[in-house]
Amino acid sequence: MNYIESVEIEGFWGRKNVSLKLQEDLNFLIGPNGSGKTTIINLISAVLRADIPALYSVQFEKVTVRLKAIGANRKPVIEVAKVVDKKMGSFELRYTVKEKSSDKGRTYGVEGPYDERIYRDYRYNRPRRYMEEGARLSSILSNLVEVNWLSIHRSNSEMERRNRREEGYESSIDQKLHDISQAFSQYFSLLSSKAESESKNFQEHVFLSLLEQNHSGGEVLKQVIAEPEDKSTVVGVLRDLGVSNTKATKSVNTHYSRLDDAKKRWADEDAFKLEDAITLSDARRVSEMINEWRDLQSKRLAIFEPRIKFEKIINSLLSGKELHFDARNNPKVHLASGDTVDIDVFSSGEKQLFILLGEALLQEEKPVIFISDEPELSLHVSWQSSLFENIRSLNGSCQIISATHSPDIVGAFQDRVIQIEQCISDVHQN
Repeated sequence: MNYIESVEIEGFWGRKNVSLKLQEDLNFLIGPNGSGKTTIINLISAVLRADIPALYSVQFEKVTVRLKAIGANRKPVIEVAKVVDKKMGSFELRYTVKEKSSDKGRTYGVEGPYDERIYRDYRYNRPRRYMEEGARLSSILSNLVEVNWLSIHRSNSEMERRNRREEGYESSIDQKLHDISQAFSQYFSLLSSKAESESKNFQEHVFLSLLEQNHSGGEVLKQVIAEPEDKSTVVGVLRDLGVSNTKATKSVNTHYSRLDDAKKRWADEDAFKLEDAITLSDARRVSEMINEWRDLQSKRLAIFEPRIKFEKIINSLLSGKELHFDARNNPKVHLASGDTVDIDVFSSGEKQLFILLGEALLQEEKPVIFISDEPELSLHVSWQSSLFENIRSLNGSCQIISATHSPDIVGAFQDRVIQIEQCISDVHQN
């Protein structure tokens, strides 16, 4: 995958040029209201996602996004130009995608909304055409970049255009909250499946070890002087194998009793019996099983580390409540009163925090371009100052491009600030 190295916009608002140089980790676009920072990140997002309606809605002549491959010198380029046909009174969007900056590239065209032939054809559904063209280009672009776009409305453009009078309508932030909750459930279910696969491998190893002779007689006799595992640990292993707690406890107590007797009889050579040798061999197998089980626990911990980290971060910020995931991987809020409720009880700021951190977690530590508009909305100042440290903790591979008014959101990353007014120039000055 690639991150954005630079963005050039010609004819921005018809009379401006824009030039941005971006860092591969953090980028904060700062500027007063009306300076164009939100429009610029909207346009960058639209180019990378092939959001055709959004591209038509912004005035520009050409956008050039230069990428850089992670861990390589290859520099792909994505260009989008609005090409006007004065004779036909129409224009089209023309995408050019280059795998390398030196390539000629492949060009893809999308006819504009003022194309009279399309406009008058009653059989032609223009919105559907935009969706089809956008989907085709999105597929092509996804081979170069993966984009996570979080608008100021915390929803995609389609959701923003929903009819607010529609029965059962939810605000965009609540819809986004539920979308992320559902994505969490799917993601964590996938993690659970991976953990279950590791558990099955462990069970398979245990059962096969009953038929295999992997230790020598000397290793078996070492059990006479070896310190036995704690009984509770062995019970835990058996429970992971599906044995009930009652049966596991009884079997473990019986085994340890036989082991103690075998050790005593070993001291009296004439009293040592064949059954005692079998018991020592069993003890050796138990020791191997415990080692495999500990390895399994390490693997399970690594698998569930994203969920553990997310809960730890968000709970360090919440007050009077904690968020945890239930057995079905649905997020639940645990109140100080002891009640467990849905995340709908979150305040506006808590919902924003859940969405921002959730988006970062769901990137699954991939090199995603994370574009956000005013992430500080409804967030307390103390949350703002640690927000992007927490986001980078959940995904240190993402490239963040954020438009903001808040100096607190930038925090310690002052060297990653881009003053947007310094990146915009009048066309006649060039």
